[in-house]
Amino acid sequence: MLKKVIVWIAAAITLVSAALVGITYVYQDQIVDRLVRELNQYIATPVQVKHITVSAWRTFPDIAVSFEQIKIPGHIGSTQSLEFPLADIGRMDFSFNLLSLLQGTYEVEKIVLSNGRVNLLLDAQRNPNYHIFRKQSTSEDVSSLQKNPLHFQLEQVHLNNIQVRYRDISRNQHVLANAHQVAASLNVVGEEYTIAVNGALESQYIEVGEDRYFVEQPLSVNTQLLYYNDRQQLAIASAAVGLHDTQLNINGLIDHAGETVLDLKVEASQSNIATLLSVLPASLARPWHYYRTTGDVYLKGSIHGPADQPAVQFLFGSQHASFFHPEYQQKLENIQLNGSFTNGTERTSRTAELSLKNIKATLDGEQLSGDLLLRNFRDLYLETTFQGSFSMQSFLAFYPLPQLQWAQGMITADVFLQGKISDLKSSELRRRRQTKSSGTIAVNDISFALQRSHLPFQQLSGAFQVKDNNLTIQRLSGYVGHSHFSLKGQFRNAIAYALTQTHPIQIDASLRSDFIDLDELLSGNLSTALSSENMARNTAQDWQMITEKQPYRLEISPRLALNFECDVQRLKFRRFRGRNLQSKLSVQEQRVRIRNLSVHTAGGQAYASAFVNAQHETIRAEGKTRLDGMHVDSVFYIFENFQQDFLTAQHLKGEVDATSDWRLNLNRNLSVQYPSLSSETYATIRKGQLNSFEPMQRIAPYVDEAQLDHLRFDDIQNYIRIRNQEIYIPTMLVHSNLSDIQIGGTHTFNNHIDYRFEVPMRSIHLRSATARERVARRKKDFGEIAQDDAAPMKLFLKAQGTVDDYKISYDLPAAKAQLKENLVEEKQELKQVLKNKRKAHSYEVELSDEYLDFEPSPQNRP
Repeated sequence: MLKKVIVWIAAAITLVSAALVGITYVYQDQIVDRLVRELNQYIATPVQVKHITVSAWRTFPDIAVSFEQIKIPGHIGSTQSLEFPLADIGRMDFSFNLLSLLQGTYEVEKIVLSNGRVNLLLDAQRNPNYHIFRKQSTSEDVSSLQKNPLHFQLEQVHLNNIQVRYRDISRNQHVLANAHQVAASLNVVGEEYTIAVNGALESQYIEVGEDRYFVEQPLSVNTQLLYYNDRQQLAIASAAVGLHDTQLNINGLIDHAGETVLDLKVEASQSNIATLLSVLPASLARPWHYYRTTGDVYLKGSIHGPADQPAVQFLFGSQHASFFHPEYQQKLENIQLNGSFTNGTERTSRTAELSLKNIKATLDGEQLSGDLLLRNFRDLYLETTFQGSFSMQSFLAFYPLPQLQWAQGMITADVFLQGKISDLKSSELRRRRQTKSSGTIAVNDISFALQRSHLPFQQLSGAFQVKDNNLTIQRLSGYVGHSHFSLKGQFRNAIAYALTQTHPIQIDASLRSDFIDLDELLSGNLSTALSSENMARNTAQDWQMITEKQPYRLEISPRLALNFECDVQRLKFRRFRGRNLQSKLSVQEQRVRIRNLSVHTAGGQAYASAFVNAQHETIRAEGKTRLDGMHVDSVFYIFENFQQDFLTAQHLKGEVDATSDWRLNLNRNLSVQYPSLSSETYATIRKGQLNSFEPMQRIAPYVDEAQLDHLRFDDIQNYIRIRNQEIYIPTMLVHSNLSDIQIGGTHTFNNHIDYRFEVPMRSIHLRSATARERVARRKKDFGEIAQDDAAPMKLFLKAQGTVDDYKISYDLPAAKAQLKENLVEEKQELKQVLKNKRKAHSYEVELSDEYLDFEPSPQNRP
């Protein structure tokens, strides 16, 4: 029996299918022809259709006519109908009732639009692009339409993946939404149309002027609408709009008789923060878009007036609510507030106002409270108060800041701020002074690290006073890396600086420091690992450490202006160690001025003033320096032997006094551009020693001194000039423990040397055996030969080449010049002697009557 039933069912299905196919085949040309012809009577604009098919299965049991790739440009009177075509639909299906079709009546019961766009446009002249239907102006036209066998008895209209855009250019209004799966039904009784809409939408945005609302909000719609055609009124009997797990209940009336007028009520008894944010402009709601709430949140309001500019009023609030981000662990809890929003008397964003009053909440157990008032979203006016304490760690867990890697410590604040944001950002001092601010801020043991920095800020504690855009530092101390600082002074224009990317900040303060590590501050890297438990021990260790050359980088913000009075106990930079540094430091427009700097270093005292211009990639610097009693070997050690190893700290000892004027250029990595370096230095070296200096050791074979590897000399003075990558040392006389030696010459930056020496002749070695025998015979015959110590003859030598390959040789040109000079001097002396002799012959000598009685010589004695 079952087998027979299955056979009969299969036969019936086969028969029905065959019938449908047959009917479709028989009527398809008539259906398509009739549908196209009748639609052309309704539509006044050309419609482009790529392909038309008839199917018995697509909308079974009805027969479907499918238009594919439909393009409707819109009403030709609209100036932008080409830019915004009325419709561009992938497929449109018309469903015909099968029984009516067999009776000769073509009834369209269902229309399905899939995969496309619909644009409803009012251009600048308010010409709509959707007036595409022909006007039936005569009774004959109307009666002919009534006799047509094609009728639209729409029970369902479906939208599948259709983007719907409404744009009123003249009023600067723009609505964009995606209809994913929306179904509508229509029931007509006389002049009353009952419309039901149900489905899922996604609001891309509702734009009014410069503000956007409902940005990227998923919506579910379930509405019952009544349209009174004779009165041209749309009554919203009930409309439930689902938004973020909140159901908005909307009811009211929309009157189209003349100018469109709205009279709507909106209410949500069980709402959440996402719903509240949806009714705010996107510029205000965006930072909180992903946050969620729990607890009791209410919302109610009204929209009343002309559709192009209605009055909007909303009241909202919460009791015992929580506010959190789904990805973060921290919550803002126990939230209580009362709020309101209105678009004001002008019904625009210019008169809009958002008010949050009696705000109370807890963050990780700490109490917070305050008020917030925002007006005029085109030129935002802000009035807010805040009182409370919170930990930085809890705050970042609740609302991460992209600039910070991590933070900890406590902040306590009681502040008030009032004024226009544009006034705070204004470059005019008069406008900035129109804003008001006051209050106090205290930070306790704050530590944090910036995202693109390896130097953490540690143990910051202090108190600030807020007053009219300025921040007075009553006290602030802490560490940047290993560098300690203690500030007292004022941050001028601090609020405008924090709120903008263009405004400068002026810091006038006294800076006290136990220790500053310039290697860290200029490189952005820690010298050694930090230990917050014993920062003092770490800085002491870092003071002793010699830091290798770092990839330094000097960047001065054009927004930064400083006036510091500095008092630094210890300062470290590469090999430099300074104590008791005092100076005045000012920064303005990326130009640095250092005045009255003094520091104890290298066993003496250094004084300096300098000017640095960092406005360009090439940094220009110039200044004056004075050294008092500094150890020469320490100076060479600090300056790393001035980037050469010919004359080093191991060769020199003594104390130096010097004054120097210098100029140079550097790049951003603080590398000296040597062609730009020039200086003029007057130096005195006292108690000097020159030890194991190779050129002096190579001179030793020429002189009668065996201890040139340990040369001690009296005070020497000289003027040293650096220019064009060459050090010029004028000839100077060195009074040493061995002999008087004159030395001078040049030393280039590529280590080419040209030094000249003058060594007294008496020190010359008699190197040959013949010469030594001749001296010995003269001593035997005549005794010790007397020497003229007043003006000994000199041996002229020169050292030329590179520091790695140079030669000691006789300086013939200098010897000739000396000989010529000596001959001139001797000629002058000879002339003077002859002149004196002639004068002696002119004298008359009178003999005395007395005479001297000489004792006779032995030969004349009797």
